[in-house]
Amino acid sequence: MKEFLRALKLYMKVNFTPSLLAIPFFFMFLSLVFIIVSGIKSAENYTSTLRLVSQFHMGLFSVGFTSGVLASLKFFHSTKFAKLYFTKAKSFSMLFLCVIYDLVLFVAAALFIRVDLAFDMLIVNAVSSFILCMINTTLWLETKYSIYGLIPWIAFCFGGNSILEDILYGQYGFGLPVYADVAIAVGIYLFVLLLTIAISTHWWNKSQRNIVGKASQMIKA
Repeated sequence: MKEFLRALKLYMKVNFTPSLLAIPFFFMFLSLVFIIVSGIKSAENYTSTLRLVSQFHMGLFSVGFTSGVLASLKFFHSTKFAKLYFTKAKSFSMLFLCVIYDLVLFVAAALFIRVDLAFDMLIVNAVSSFILCMINTTLWLETKYSIYGLIPWIAFCFGGNSILEDILYGQYGFGLPVYADVAIAVGIYLFVLLLTIAISTHWWNKSQRNIVGKASQMIKA
C-alpha cells in the first residue's frame, strides 16, 4: 500500500498540474455554461444537452496525451514502484479526475435544469469517462492494446449520438429510478477501473519494461 501511495502521489504531482488541467477545466466551464443557459423544453433539447456535455469530455484527453509523453522518460521506469505507477496509479488517477468532473456536472444539472436530467447525465457521462479512461490507458501502448481505446472512441464520435437519440426517441429520459442510475454509473466506473488495470498489467508483464524494471531493482539491491 505504501508503494502504491507513492506511485499515486508521483503520478498526480506530475500529470495533474494546473497548466495540464487547464484544458479539462476549460471544457468543464463550457459544459457548465451550456447547462446553466439550457432549458429542457423538448426531447430534442434534452438529448442535445446530454450529447454535448458528454462530448465535452474530450478535454480530458489532454491529460492522457501529456501523461503518455512523459511516460517515455526513463526516470519513471527506474523507480521501485514503476509497475504500480504505470498500472494502478495511472488507472486510479484518471478515473478520479473523471469522477470529479462528472460529479460537478451532475450537481450543476440538478441545480439549474432538472434532477431527472442530472441522473440521466450521470450515466451518459460515466460512459464518456469509460472511453477516456480506456484511451488514457491504451494510447501509448502497442497497437494491439491502443485499439481497445480507439475503437470505442470512434464509435462514440460517429454513432453515439444516433444511439442515444434512438434510446430516448419519443420519451423524456431513461425512465429509471434514481438508485438504478447511480448503480449503473458506479458499475461503469468500477468496470473501467478493473479493465484498465488488467490491460496495463498485462502489457507490463509482456513487455520488455518488466525485464528492465526487474534489472533496475536488482542493481539497486
